[in-house]
Amino acid sequence: MKKLIITADDYGASENINEGIILGVEKGIINTISAMTNFQNTLYKLKNLQVNKTIGIGVHLNITTGKGITTRTKKNSLCDNNGDFFTIQKILKNYKNIKLDELKTELDSQIIELKKHEIKIDHLSNQHGILSLYPPFFEIVMQLAEKYNVPVRSPKTTSIDCAKKFPNAGTKKYGTKLFIKHVARNPINAYKLAKTIIGKENQSKLLKARNIKSPDLFVDYLWGKPSFKKFIYILETIPSGISELAVHVGNKKRTTNYANGLDTNYFNNREKELELVLNEKISKKIEELNIELTNFSSSFVT
Repeated sequence: MKKLIITADDYGASENINEGIILGVEKGIINTISAMTNFQNTLYKLKNLQVNKTIGIGVHLNITTGKGITTRTKKNSLCDNNGDFFTIQKILKNYKNIKLDELKTELDSQIIELKKHEIKIDHLSNQHGILSLYPPFFEIVMQLAEKYNVPVRSPKTTSIDCAKKFPNAGTKKYGTKLFIKHVARNPINAYKLAKTIIGKENQSKLLKARNIKSPDLFVDYLWGKPSFKKFIYILETIPSGISELAVHVGNKKRTTNYANGLDTNYFNNREKELELVLNEKISKKIEELNIELTNFSSSFVT
């Protein structure tokens, strides 16, 4: 049987994203939220959602967007002089300069922030997958998953592990382009990083060895060029077992100020993805294919 978690990433990052996610939960098929809890003043709205809906709310561990919880009052190795997290490019260049104790304290603070709002933690994921690349970073994620006894996003992705069935994935193209740029600017650093990156298969083995639960597959295929046809293809093609589909939604609302590191170029696509999760034809297709919508908490008894 096919089971599907439909997760809206990036809650907290901006008002248009937050409103789009809430609408997708209340009127659409979104059943899970991954929240950037370093945007602390937005979290109070999530409690009502969890009370009124059977919805999973997890932490989208984040060191690339906005300001850190621990960096607001004191500069550390995760941020610039303004307290803003470094960009992905700067993290790739200076990953060994990040102090692991400071990283763990920040990520733990992000989890605690959700608990402060009396929200049951459904899962852990991480922004841009940056915390899964470097073994010491991934070790911290696993330690936190063990500490709070929560499942994590699957390391196995459609873009990498199922590329034949899900060709030309936007996430794969984006990641390749980013790393090629990094190689051109910092060839020695890129070579050293490439040698240390954990393979997806090894990540899965590490999680299994420590009895940390995760879905069978992470579906990152919708991102980049979202369309009705692609969404239907995903539903028809995902294998039996538990899959998690990430969506990135938002409404048309715009403002002048956005958090450092937020990809505002994707806003138009966020509107398209919101239309898709609200589309009754997609909801009916899920029923026709006998796909069971679920969340992490329902899938893994912790």
